[in-house]
Amino acid sequence: MPHLSVASNDSLPPGAFFVANVGATPTSSAASRQQVADKVSVQPTLVSMDYLVGIDWALVKTNDGKKYYYNSKTKV
Repeated sequence: MPHLSVASNDSLPPGAFFVANVGATPTSSAASRQQVADKVSVQPTLVSMDYLVGIDWALVKTNDGKKYYYNSKTKV
């Protein structure tokens, strides 16, 4: 069971207190750290953009190895 501490806060009414759960962090175990890591989303970064000749499209490559097509006229 995690240790609980009681602390006062000057912004609370006199006699009020809050309880902080000390030591129970989402990264307290390897399984919890993995769950947090699975939820973190990292946006891929642009590696290259090759414009295709004669049309408004470009082939975009990102650092995660994926390829996308980008329309330079509509910017989509």
